[in-house]
Amino acid sequence: MKLGILGGGPAGYSAAFAAARTGCEVAIIEKREQLGGVCLNEGCIPTKAYVKAARIRKLFNKSAEFGFEASSPDINWEKLFARKERVVRLLTAGVGSLARKRKVAIYRGEGKLLPPANILVNGENLSFDSVIIATGTEASAPPIPGLSETDYWTNREALNTRALPHSIAIIGAGVVGVEFAHIFSAFGVPVTIFEIMPDILPGMDREISSTLKRALQKDGVKIYTSCHISRVEKDELFRLRFRVENGEEESLSFEQLLVATGREASFPEGMKRLGIEQEKNRILVNNYLATSNPRFFAAGDIIGGALLAHIAYYEGELAVRNALGANEAVDYTGIPSAIFSTLEIGTAGLSEERAREIAGDGIRVGRFPYSALGRAMAEGKREGFVKLIVDKNDNILGIHAIGEGAGEMLAAFSVAVRNGMKLTSIQETIFAHPTYSEALGEAALAVDGKARHI
Repeated sequence: MKLGILGGGPAGYSAAFAAARTGCEVAIIEKREQLGGVCLNEGCIPTKAYVKAARIRKLFNKSAEFGFEASSPDINWEKLFARKERVVRLLTAGVGSLARKRKVAIYRGEGKLLPPANILVNGENLSFDSVIIATGTEASAPPIPGLSETDYWTNREALNTRALPHSIAIIGAGVVGVEFAHIFSAFGVPVTIFEIMPDILPGMDREISSTLKRALQKDGVKIYTSCHISRVEKDELFRLRFRVENGEEESLSFEQLLVATGREASFPEGMKRLGIEQEKNRILVNNYLATSNPRFFAAGDIIGGALLAHIAYYEGELAVRNALGANEAVDYTGIPSAIFSTLEIGTAGLSEERAREIAGDGIRVGRFPYSALGRAMAEGKREGFVKLIVDKNDNILGIHAIGEGAGEMLAAFSVAVRNGMKLTSIQETIFAHPTYSEALGEAALAVDGKARHI
């Protein structure tokens, strides 16, 4: 079978590798110089390189607590930028090497879809039995008057700046916004976040998002929520005119502006002619990731939902199996999500608010604070907690953590929720001491009022 994959990001290259393992003849058509998509080139990976540096800087600021007498060091942004670039090159080169090893053909250029299942790239018409569309998304901006007339940053420009700004405004308090707020504030840049919704991280468990908001504010980040921006202007500085709820209009000026309000679909040319249906911001697929044209499947950010690389991996591989004749429906139960801001966040399953909407007052919640956790106290990481949500039958509905190590505990959270585990499965597990994962066991015991250390 000949399989064409339009897009070389996480969904595309994972699909290509899965197909190659079955003996398919596979080709990726990718417009970027390197494979890896947004995640490897200008998203997940480069931001984490900067997040690590930000955490080192914050650790220096706490060195006196551990007996060190040292001043906080200056940051050489050029060296940090160069390190970030090396990390990106290493990983994208690794994906390219794996593609060659698995005999996946790579075509560089913008692909156009043609009937019956063809892709035109650089004048060459490639014919396939099936095609998987994995073209991803691009950063979008809200229709704020004046914004389009300015040279604002998206995540791409923020990652590629060669110097720190003297001040920065961030429009949008989603994942991208709160991660960059952490990065810039850690290096002494005054940061102000503007969010139209009542809370940062809209849709996140409210107790988690409120805790992160307080932590960011403690770091000096100013946060305006329920905030409507009426106009953006640019002269020497960016000037934002805004109003918070029913207050008076205000204006503030900043050297730089980062817009982090969401993504829009990168639809490939030729979809309409092939009868591939779309909505405003996604390609429509059924539960088997097939489009309205049976020879075309789609996976990753282009089909909407949670825009996460690990979901894209899953969808890309599932799309291949179904293109080869399987009939497997998607299952997003317990999909994990991690955020790397001034406090790390890991969540799987339902938020407490959503659980109450579905299961009513029959839910029970157990919490265990890091302030009572031995490992956290020893390491000076007392901010945070783990919470576990169960229904009246003790089915685990959601597990959430904020604080040190939350992302690394997340796999256990996902296993528990995805496999429909009962509360007793966690309560009866012996957790190693002293570890951050003990907080999960303590939170499970806390559901029944049996936590050992609170």
